[in-house]
Amino acid sequence: MSGWARFGNVIIPLSSVTSISIKSTGDGKFYVEVHRYAGGSLVFHQTPVIATKAEADRTAERIAYGLYWEGT
Repeated sequence: MSGWARFGNVIIPLSSVTSISIKSTGDGKFYVEVHRYAGGSLVFHQTPVIATKAEADRTAERIAYGLYWEGT
């Protein structure tokens, strides 16, 4: 992957991303979790809670294509 994504005040290069997954909160809502390597360690970032699975799917796609800028 190439490009960038922003989570709050952290801008990450998509080239460091190892996985993007949609997780359930357990109450019918979702969030997207992104794992990446930073400084030799595996770290993760989460989106805020998302109301629907369809919206979570779109958010995951936006992250994968470098179109996600949370906090702007």
